[in-house]
Amino acid sequence: AQVAWVERVMQLYDVSLARHFIVTVGLSGTGKFSLVRALHTALQSHAASATHPALGQQHQELRMNPKAVSVAQMFGSFDTTTGEWTEGVFASLWRKANKDRCHCTWVVLDGPIDDAWTENLNTVL
Repeated sequence: AQVAWVERVMQLYDVSLARHFIVTVGLSGTGKFSLVRALHTALQSHAASATHPALGQQHQELRMNPKAVSVAQMFGSFDTTTGEWTEGVFASLWRKANKDRCHCTWVVLDGPIDDAWTENLNTVL
């Protein structure tokens, strides 16, 4: 069982090198959170590397439940009457993550999968 777990962590690491957007899907209690946490711990404990900037760097998560807000609240919206843009929760978290140069920050959308926000997120990223 431990070998299978290490293989899953390695698979997640390989995907993280190629993608900015990773979806881990499964029922509650199946280890999704533990999988990500294990990868963060492994990356933090590894020696720093110029070719892999995530190695040896502190990792943190910014979490949100995408089902707790509307799509407009999640991504932002443009008011055609006033011409003003209102930044969404995800955009705010993304901006915060990109400003933090001391940590490798993962924005985690923790909640049920929904076609509306996954399609919008796919377009954004």
